[in-house]
Parts: sequence; C-alpha cells; structure tokens
Amino acid sequence: MKLVTIRRCPACSTIDRLAISLADTLRRDRNATVRVVDGSPGELSVEMDGHPVAEPAGEPLLTGAGCGVGATE
Repeated sequence: MKLVTIRRCPACSTIDRLAISLADTLRRDRNATVRVVDGSPGELSVEMDGHPVAEPAGEPLLTGAGCGVGATE
C-alpha cells in the first residue's frame, strides 16, 4: 500500500481544486491511500511513502488572486 501526501496552499482556491482533483485521480488506485494536508503559501507538492514525487523548484507554483503569495485580493 502506498501512502500519498499532497501538500497544498491553505489559502488558494485554485491550488485546492488542483489538489482535490489529483487526490481523486490517485484514489482510483486501490493500492494508494491519499491525504491532502495544508502546506506553505503557494505550495502544491506530492510525496509518496515520504519521498518527494512532484514539487515546484524555486518560485511558488501559482501566484495571484487568492493564492496567498502575491495575492491581489
């Protein structure tokens, strides 16, 4: 059984929707347990069994309205 952790920006609705969509897709794999947790502002990263699988390098993934980092609202 794989444990997948998706860390997402707690303030950005766009990143939240991406994280939920990704989690729904990964949950179709019956050998995976998926959890979505709060991360840093602008973050969307994925770990499998504690090892990074996908994470942005350098700048936050998204900036703009409602994303915490560089938010215009």
